[in-house]
Amino acid sequence: MSDNRIAIVGIGCRVPGARDAESLWRVVRDGADAMSSLSESDLLAAKVPRSAIDDPRYVRRASVLDGIESFDAAFFGLSAQQAELLDPQHRAFFECAWEALEDAGYDSERYDMMRMLAAKESDLLLWLASFTPDLSPPDTDVPMIVLGTPGIKLSRTPKIYIPVGTPGIDHAGIIIRVDTVVSLPLRKLRKSKLPRAADVIASIEAAL
Repeated sequence: MSDNRIAIVGIGCRVPGARDAESLWRVVRDGADAMSSLSESDLLAAKVPRSAIDDPRYVRRASVLDGIESFDAAFFGLSAQQAELLDPQHRAFFECAWEALEDAGYDSERYDMMRMLAAKESDLLLWLASFTPDLSPPDTDVPMIVLGTPGIKLSRTPKIYIPVGTPGIDHAGIIIRVDTVVSLPLRKLRKSKLPRAADVIASIEAAL
């Protein structure tokens, strides 16, 4: 039987009343109130109708994420305009992902792909591009195995090139939205003999 256990080595979270996992634990431990009381100015800024504000039955309480307006766009390689257009949930996701990496002690600079290729710290590059032929691998002297859609743009001939299908077109698959917990099944749209990238990677792993 295969071992499907998962090791959790880093945690990042953002919930009402807690900016991180340690704060969340204190909220749970102390039985603290994670709800926020809203002033009239808060409600007006949120464009709540005056009729609702004046209604004595209206509950001026909400679950608020602290610091949602403090997103550091430049840190994540985004312009101010891009950050403004980005869904706030995506901004929080980026921050939580980075916090999880830091919590795990993961050095993002150490494992930067372009730096490793330039420093000859890798003896093989496995490049996967199953959704678009425009996602080309970097121009490097490191031997490459490319799993890509037919017609993928290559600056040089890789050691091995295996055409793979596109999920939701050549074979069934699953799409997962990063801003929710929703996953949706994808049905194949055409007959195709192209293999799934996951099956090819599993075969390569089994042969090593």
